[in-house]
Amino acid sequence: MSRQPGTPALPAWLTWWQRPLPDANTLLLPGRQPTLVDTGFVGHANETAAWAYAHAGTVDLVVNTHWHSDHVGGNPLLQAQGAAIAAGTPEADAITRRDPGCCAAEYLDQPVAPYTVGLALDDGQLLCLGDADWEVVRTPGHTPGHLAL
Repeated sequence: MSRQPGTPALPAWLTWWQRPLPDANTLLLPGRQPTLVDTGFVGHANETAAWAYAHAGTVDLVVNTHWHSDHVGGNPLLQAQGAAIAAGTPEADAITRRDPGCCAAEYLDQPVAPYTVGLALDDGQLLCLGDADWEVVRTPGHTPGHLAL
């Protein structure tokens, strides 16, 4: 991982995987509630899962910043392996229904298999991710349910 001069380093208890474009970067929060933030493309799902398990032992929760395929491609695999999936409202219900436009993948040739969102996240909600409490901040624009932590 490289960073710009003057940019603070991430805390040692976070594991960040900087991935080449057009894939999304991934953040792993190991601890009591091992959490993966974004799961990359479908084509990298096995690699993503292996990386997460190697660093955290397990993944209890996946939190998606938004529903684009470069952020949710590993969700079906990780869900099949026992991880719960969380996403911002209003995307959570739309994903579960498989509404048109969800998990936009057609232009990237990365279709995402069906998965369900078990935890819809709202602005101001507090979550224990890894060993720390995080606040959900809704940042709609890029997608309707885009969020930051």
